[in-house]
Amino acid sequence: MDFSGMNFLEETTLTGASGRAYPFRIFSLKEDFDPTPALYLLGYRHPKGHIAGYNVVPLYLGLAEDLRRELAGHPSAQCLRFELCNCVCLPDESIPPAQWPACCADLARSLDLRCGSDPTSAP
Repeated sequence: MDFSGMNFLEETTLTGASGRAYPFRIFSLKEDFDPTPALYLLGYRHPKGHIAGYNVVPLYLGLAEDLRRELAGHPSAQCLRFELCNCVCLPDESIPPAQWPACCADLARSLDLRCGSDPTSAP
């Protein structure tokens, strides 16, 4: 995924059930995303405490053929609003698109996703 022109908030690492670590970049939900295929995690980003950084609570994990369209009419929108979704995490360039389905399935087995997942959709 091309991140040029996009402002990410920070980087994080998510660990799959296999133990593999996957590097992700965290973006505001208000970012203007391209209509492009994506592996994405929607979450609630909040402060850990006094000057301790931030945590991301994972809410939904999926694969999208068109990220912009997926976010505009998300199937879990009601749950995401209830859980205060405010960020989108996207894999960095070290995870090529051909590996997204395996990465998505691995992460879906390890994360407590309050609003579900769709690791079977193909971008």
